Amino acid sequence: MPIEHGSQPGAAPRIAAITVAIALILLASATARAIVPFTFPPTDFLILAPNGARTLGYCSFRLKKTSGGEVLRGDSRYLSGETDYESVSLQFSADGLSRPTAYEHFFYNADRSPMLAVRANFLTGQATCSDYRADSQYYETASMDFPPDTWAGASIAIPIQHYLQLGDQSTHELHFFTCTPGPKIFALDVTPDGARRRWPYYKGDLVRVDVRPYFGPFDILIRAFVPHLQAWFDPITRWDFVGANMTRYYRGPEILMVKAPASKMPQAQRGARDTGAQNRAQE
Repeated sequence: MPIEHGSQPGAAPRIAAITVAIALILLASATARAIVPFTFPPTDFLILAPNGARTLGYCSFRLKKTSGGEVLRGDSRYLSGETDYESVSLQFSADGLSRPTAYEHFFYNADRSPMLAVRANFLTGQATCSDYRADSQYYETASMDFPPDTWAGASIAIPIQHYLQLGDQSTHELHFFTCTPGPKIFALDVTPDGARRRWPYYKGDLVRVDVRPYFGPFDILIRAFVPHLQAWFDPITRWDFVGANMTRYYRGPEILMVKAPASKMPQAQRGARDTGAQNRAQE
C-alpha cells in the first residue's frame, strides 16, 4: 500500500531542520554582506590652505596588516619644514570592525625638535598629552575609561565608512579621544549628508559627513563656537575617504586634506612614508 508524501515518518522534522539550515545560511550570507572590511588603500593627500588656494604640504596614509589586526600610519610633511607622524594600532572585533588599541601622534618643528605629542593605550586606559612649545608648555598623564566605541585620529573613518557601506544615513553618536590640551574623550555626532555633492577639490559625486562634538543640553549654545570635521567619501570606490576640512591639532590652523594621485606627490614625500618610526624613536 503506497504511503502518501505527507505521512512519511520523520518527514516533518527533516523539513523543519532543512528550513532552519537554509535560514541560517541566508542570515550568515546577509551578515557577511553587511560587514565589509575597512578599506584604506595606500593614499596620498595634498594639504591645502582652508580656501584651497595654496599647498601647505603632503600626507601619505598606509594600512598594514598585522597578526591580530592592522596598523594605520600617516606621515605628513609641510613646506614650512614641520612634520607629523600618526599611528593607530587596530584589532579585529566580534562585530567585524577594527577597533583602536593604541594611538600615537607626534608633531615636530622644522628643526626636528618636538612640538606636540599624543599617546593613548585603549587597553590599559593610559593617555598622555605633551606640549613642548615655549609659550604653552604642558604635560598631563591620565587614566581613562575608554568607551568601546572610542576612536582617535584617522581611525574615525572606520565607523563612518561602515555606516555608509550599509546605506545608513542616520546620525550616530561615537566617542573620540584627543588632547584639548589635556587628555579628553568627546561624544561626537556623525551625520552623513543624504544627497551626493560636488566638492571643488575632488572629482565625482561624493557624500559629505559632518562630525561634531556633542555637549548635551548646552549643545546649541556651544556648537557654533567649536571647530568640527567635514569628511568626504567616494561611493564609487567602496566609500573610500578622499578628503576633509579640519584643524591640524587643538587650536591649531585649519587645513584641507585632498586625495591626490601619486604623480602630484614630491619624491621626498614618497620616501618619507616609512620614516615615522625613526622620529618616534627620538621622542
